[in-house]
Amino acid sequence: MRGDLRADHREFGQVVRTALDTHAGPGAVRRVWSDTVERDRMWALLAELGVLAIAVPEPHGGVGGEPIDLALSLEEVGRHALPLPVVETVTATMALRMSRDDVAAAWLPSVADGRSRFSVVGDSGLAPHGASTQATLRLAPDGVDLFTAGDVEWSPVASTDPGLDLARWIGATVDGLALGVPAEQVRTTAAWTSALVLVGLAHRMVEMARDHALAREQFGRPIAEFQALKHRLADAIVAVEAARGLAWFAAYAAGRRPDELAQAARLAKGSASEAARVAGAAALQLHGGIGFTWEHDLHLFLHRARSLETWFGSAGAHRVAAGRALLDSLSEEMPHGR
Repeated sequence: MRGDLRADHREFGQVVRTALDTHAGPGAVRRVWSDTVERDRMWALLAELGVLAIAVPEPHGGVGGEPIDLALSLEEVGRHALPLPVVETVTATMALRMSRDDVAAAWLPSVADGRSRFSVVGDSGLAPHGASTQATLRLAPDGVDLFTAGDVEWSPVASTDPGLDLARWIGATVDGLALGVPAEQVRTTAAWTSALVLVGLAHRMVEMARDHALAREQFGRPIAEFQALKHRLADAIVAVEAARGLAWFAAYAAGRRPDELAQAARLAKGSASEAARVAGAAALQLHGGIGFTWEHDLHLFLHRARSLETWFGSAGAHRVAAGRALLDSLSEEMPHGR
């Protein structure tokens, strides 16, 4: 893979950023989180921009793009801390692309134009936005089943992330529609898509910390001039840029190197989760007391990052899995008896 994205990727990413800055930029983040109508408007905006249609094949009303085409859009979703099921819907889109033609034809057009949002529920029975989506993918050891909203009973669950709309799966009144897609494939998609969102979240927290450090003064000087704070910010941005490269490669592998995708997704999610933790800790420290207050937007980014860090596999779990996969591959290559 080339070390950078194409010019058209960057141009579209800038279009998405400009549009989201206008509607959910600084000062508007809290309104989007607290107002259901605003959330619906932001979802409609993503559909209007074409973000939701990128992964949908052209015969079903989409753009027919590759996974790497989603990279900067997903980063922008994170950069604006959007409390929307974008990761889950993109994950469902990728699964539906691999499903039967009749199932894909029934659902993908409504994903492309924004009418359908998806949630994903696994072994824990918990699903972000579970009760507010039009359909749910339920992961089981023997595959993935699709349920429509009217056939599922949910119970709301309290969460420290006010934009998560967390719900617990209670049961379904009908059998789900089997997609014929391995559950592990869906988990892998969720890992690299959430990694890209985490990169956007982490990068925005670094920007917030930088801006505050440049504006805040102590002893007649901006605190950004103090060496210890410079080092803290430098460590955070290095972690973010390392995670960004791994997340971009995982998106590229999803379309062009399927044999490398599982390992790439593990490394991307593990690195992005760690980058968000490092960036969040640095931002919280540099903001001082104001960073702990409910009135400051920083806590929204911290909550969203903490939720995604553990969702679809923690950094530790993905790194252990990546290490085991590497050791297994090495043992297969070594001559017997060595």
